Amino acid sequence: MNQNNVRQISPEEIARAQGLTPEELQKTQVLNLKDIEETVRFEKMTSKKPAAIVAIIGITAILFGATFQISTSLQKSKEKKLEKRAVEKVAHKVEEKTLTCVKTTLNNQDGTDTVYTYSFDFEDNKLVGYNKTFNIIETAGKTEGANTIANYKKEYSQTSNLPKGYDLSIKEEQKGITIITNVDFKLLDLTKLPQDKKVEYQKNTEYDVIKKEMLEKGYTVE
Repeated sequence: MNQNNVRQISPEEIARAQGLTPEELQKTQVLNLKDIEETVRFEKMTSKKPAAIVAIIGITAILFGATFQISTSLQKSKEKKLEKRAVEKVAHKVEEKTLTCVKTTLNNQDGTDTVYTYSFDFEDNKLVGYNKTFNIIETAGKTEGANTIANYKKEYSQTSNLPKGYDLSIKEEQKGITIITNVDFKLLDLTKLPQDKKVEYQKNTEYDVIKKEMLEKGYTVE
């Protein structure tokens, strides 16, 4: 279509078509323009505020949600660790056991009667320490017993300056003595133990090994 052939409609023709005078048509156009401008201004004003409010609410919700999730996650992690420790503590509960061994020998050739008493302590069937009580008494009617006891006193006279974890004491008895030795392998450094002192069994020796050997040596085992 040739645009040059399109006839433009004059304001007067529009006014006649709407039953208005040209002056009335002009006023109407001015009012309509003001309404449009007011609407546009209102839309601009109102459209910014809700957007800002929505943005603030959204950010607040996100931050609160993130904080809540982090707090919840930390709490759950802490609870799981505590539960795990409790389970591990129950699962790895140490089994403690004691083995008591006693042997009495009368009329020894050195003129004494002796009683050895051992109390071995175990954790999970491994030796962690022990107590040894050695009673020596003169055999009635044998004079050499006194010399034997005197020699034991001299041998075990050093009861001080011993390393931590190795305790030795001597108790005087009527016509005899009692030598008490306590060994705690959790504290004892064997490299600091004097050569004239000894331990009958090493740390972590198995329960069954000690029990078997003590029985073979003639001890009563409980």
